[in-house]
Amino acid sequence: MYLNTQEQIRDYLKPAGKQVISFVEEDIEILSTHIEVDEQIISATTSSKKLTYFLFLLTTKRLITLEKDKKGKSFVSYDVNATSNLVVNRKLFAVEVDFTYLKNEIKLKLTNDNATKTFANELENIFGIPEKALPHSSIVGWTVIGSKFDNAGAIAGAMGANIGKDKSVATLFLKHENGEKVPLVIKCDKKDLEKLSLC
Repeated sequence: MYLNTQEQIRDYLKPAGKQVISFVEEDIEILSTHIEVDEQIISATTSSKKLTYFLFLLTTKRLITLEKDKKGKSFVSYDVNATSNLVVNRKLFAVEVDFTYLKNEIKLKLTNDNATKTFANELENIFGIPEKALPHSSIVGWTVIGSKFDNAGAIAGAMGANIGKDKSVATLFLKHENGEKVPLVIKCDKKDLEKLSLC
């Protein structure tokens, strides 16, 4: 089982190159023994610090790695169910991953290579990309001050929009509490427009 797991890890690391794989061979052997029967490896990548390479594995249950210091290596595991607030920041020379684990802030700096691109995408798939909060004034304080139901072609032509086959569009005229007026063009039928106008 361990040999199959090790080969799987090496396959995930192939985009990073043979040299990178050679730097973490010992880590591959150690971490493969920690994979449980009911979990699967989703992705793998590395990081480096002061000429020391670290292997990171993402599984269906955990994010695991080894901590290394002068005393030796210790196993580190972050349970997916206890992890939140994931943010992946792709920079020129590194991919920074920040998240909260059991109320602790964790910061990882991964090598920016082809293996990490896949790894970062899988992380976001599992934890979801956090939605950026909009300023308070941009989502409240709007009033519908008028509406009209029209042919899609004329509005699309005027706005450079691609409405598609649906010939029914509505324009809601919104007024913000600061006096700003904005037209909002949406695809809908007359019944939907009536409901929107009542909001």
